[in-house]
Amino acid sequence: MNMKLSFAVMAIGAIISGSAFSMGGSLEEDGSLLGMTPGGVQKKYVGLLFDVFNTTPSNILANADQFAEHAPYLDGVAIALHDIPAITPEGTVVTAQHHTIMHPTQRWTRDAIKDQLPILKEIVKKPHLKESFLLFWQTPGDRKDRLAWDDDKAWANYAENMANVAWLAKEAGLKGLMLDPEEYAAQGGKFAQYIHCYKDPPFPETAKLARQRGREVFSRVFKEFPDAVIFSLWTFNKFRFWMEGGRQPFPLSNVEQSGELLTHFLNGMVDVMPPEVRVVEGSEQYSGSATQNAYKDSFISAATAAISLVAPENVSKYRSQFYFSNTHYFDMYRTNASPASLWYHGPVDGSRLEHMRLNFEQSYQVATKYVWL
Repeated sequence: MNMKLSFAVMAIGAIISGSAFSMGGSLEEDGSLLGMTPGGVQKKYVGLLFDVFNTTPSNILANADQFAEHAPYLDGVAIALHDIPAITPEGTVVTAQHHTIMHPTQRWTRDAIKDQLPILKEIVKKPHLKESFLLFWQTPGDRKDRLAWDDDKAWANYAENMANVAWLAKEAGLKGLMLDPEEYAAQGGKFAQYIHCYKDPPFPETAKLARQRGREVFSRVFKEFPDAVIFSLWTFNKFRFWMEGGRQPFPLSNVEQSGELLTHFLNGMVDVMPPEVRVVEGSEQYSGSATQNAYKDSFISAATAAISLVAPENVSKYRSQFYFSNTHYFDMYRTNASPASLWYHGPVDGSRLEHMRLNFEQSYQVATKYVWL
């Protein structure tokens, strides 16, 4: 696989570098971009790039020098595991992928993944890959594999899988795990993992179970990786719809009336977070523009309004251990994109590159640690 990134990805290097100076950032002598917050926190760029996570760690390592050549602004990437020999309850071996780790019965053993360890160790030695993460879907790969919230064995299996990949990430020297809770298999339908459905116990009971499962899964993760960065493409800010536009007086009630369970699962994670753990609120949004202050608005929502969805006993952890992030999609700047498409950022002052620069500048200003691409 050719790991060269697209023209849009390469072009952004100059744009980011130019924005850094206007934002008070700096370019170190080695050329790496290390923008700083007023408190001295180095800001980082992480690439969740389709060509990268769809290939193997060994191929990333083999082409690692191309990141320095074509994407020197990157600090790390999302790395996915492929073709893992998972064990079924019957003892047979099936082929699993990064997006099927949340499974009620298939077991990922350390023996099955340990051959990736020397490769990952070498990847993080590379100058623009030091801030890399192992990427996993945080929903079932198929709606038929939905974990019943009252199935102790299913959740114990998932917790074991997550403990083993957390061990791998820690041993390899990666920053942590990048988790995607989007319901790709169900897309919000009745068999979505984090939406209450007729198969579940009554909502109050299921909500308690969801928080319990969050504690069970992440207590295992944090035992293996007590200073992990958990980079979630969404956490509580996923529900910002309920915190704006006249709906803000009762966001928690509105979220729960819609049957959402992710907030409870996340509170379970926060329950068991050691002080050294950091969680990244990825605040994934597809078409936000600085011309409408989308990045500033997202930060305000994540840093303030979303606290209404955090359990009161977890607010201090939320304030001190969460980073607030944002994202950019290069699709928005493709030369052949249709202006009528949702995947299009039009020109500003006659230039779509100027639109891109403004977006990066504003997102960089408000991010407290990470911007992801």
